[in-house]
Amino acid sequence: MRRGALLSGFVAVLALASAARAQITLIDDFESYADSTALLTAWVAIAPLAAASVTLDPAGITGKSMSIAYDVSAGTNAVEFTFGADQDYTLLTTVRIIYEVTAGSNDEDVVFELRDNTNAVLVSAVAPNGTTAGQSTWEVNLVPFSNLAAVRKIRLAIQDGGDMSGTGSILFDNINVSSGTYSTCRSCHGQFIGQPYVAFTDGQAWNPDLHDIHRNTMLNFDCKTCHTAPSFFPVFIGSSDGGTGLPGIGCLGCHGREEDMGHDAISSGRAAGLNQHHHRAGVTECAKCHTDADPATATKPVGENVRPAYYFPEAAHPAKPTDACSGAERFVSPIEGLDNDGDLLYDALDPDCRANPAPVLNNAALVILFGLLLAVGFWRLRVVEQRRMR
Repeated sequence: MRRGALLSGFVAVLALASAARAQITLIDDFESYADSTALLTAWVAIAPLAAASVTLDPAGITGKSMSIAYDVSAGTNAVEFTFGADQDYTLLTTVRIIYEVTAGSNDEDVVFELRDNTNAVLVSAVAPNGTTAGQSTWEVNLVPFSNLAAVRKIRLAIQDGGDMSGTGSILFDNINVSSGTYSTCRSCHGQFIGQPYVAFTDGQAWNPDLHDIHRNTMLNFDCKTCHTAPSFFPVFIGSSDGGTGLPGIGCLGCHGREEDMGHDAISSGRAAGLNQHHHRAGVTECAKCHTDADPATATKPVGENVRPAYYFPEAAHPAKPTDACSGAERFVSPIEGLDNDGDLLYDALDPDCRANPAPVLNNAALVILFGLLLAVGFWRLRVVEQRRMR
């Protein structure tokens, strides 16, 4: 009972600490507008797009949505939202937009831009699915962009795909900006769901995808280990609802350590080893924000042999890793697990995972040992001499 109470308290404390770190800020869900006239006071149509082509759809994607009836034959159709003051997106990583093409051509580009108060473009991105019919969740990675301390405008546009023609209609909804989500990882590591993942370290393919191996194999379908209800999306790297007997620290339950906490200015610090692994591997973007990422200036993470918070044996998730030094992390790769301390050494190849060496004695200990050996020697000589005297 005592162990269970202690574990429950530990889980609760970690969950509260993690929840405080996750950040998601709504830009617009279009629910506050009474009608199309109100919508147009915030989202201004830019010529050649006519104001009449921008309307509020009360039965949109998730409630009210902004609808744009586009015709790209005369040029790019765009709307622009202006904040009342500059927004600092320096420490934010992802803009997320839900959109749905309801009719029309399927070969136009959908473009997102962030601009400053001089109208200079700070970020520009094109949606992968363009105007292909259907609903899409579009994520724009902000990490590669600098100078995001004074964002004043958001522009959404439908741009000609190359044939100088095309008409249709598109809905936009639930535009938000966040930090600390898997979206930051996706730009290099690819999709977590829907396609095989090929590991950068050894080229091994994870089939059918990363999601199913984590959910089905490692976590025994305990989805809240990584996800946050009710939407389960986005997936935060450092927070979640928590699984059965597992604290709500999301990805960092396996990809971070509690002992590394406290050395980063903007996060819990659990990911110090993960950040330093990327830095040493040449991906230095983490150091733009995280003070524990550059090995040259940051505190050294604890050793590879220190287990992440989720690494303990228990019945609810019998297949998850329990040891950072053995093959427990190798679900696909026959060679490598994780580099938990960021020194680019894996599993048993890391000296931290080898058997503890014989203790090294300091000078004082050597003097004491030498004295004991002399005393034992003299005692043995005395015993031998006494036996001869008899």
